[in-house]
Amino acid sequence: MIKALALVGTFVSGPLWAGSAWDMFEARCLDPYEHLTEPVVDGLAVQPVDGMHESLRAYGPTDDGYLLVLDAAPAAGERTCSVYKLGNTDFEPAFVSWAEANKISGRYLPEPGRYVSNQWIEPQLHLMAEIRPEGLHYQVVETDLES
Repeated sequence: MIKALALVGTFVSGPLWAGSAWDMFEARCLDPYEHLTEPVVDGLAVQPVDGMHESLRAYGPTDDGYLLVLDAAPAAGERTCSVYKLGNTDFEPAFVSWAEANKISGRYLPEPGRYVSNQWIEPQLHLMAEIRPEGLHYQVVETDLES
């Protein structure tokens, strides 16, 4: 999925997003996937993606540098929704709070490199949060796995 950042051409200015990259990810990716609906791209500018990656769609970036990327045919899973925050950063406090609360409740179980939905939704969801050299990356994958 990191290739998606390199695939995006000249950015078109998008609307201001009031909130953190995690807030955007939770509202536009995670919550819709948890409710078996489509990601929310309303108000985000569509960005060009090269023809070699027909399953990718990029939206944004917002004025804060957040980019939303959808992949309808990822290597693993059925579909993905990601939010990138360009530039070096740390995990946002809202994500850290979410991870701790979901670990305690058992709703998502921590596994190496991801959090996995635990027996409350099918198909199973995998959530990843990474700090990469180019910036912060949140991703949810709708798998083809049963809970």
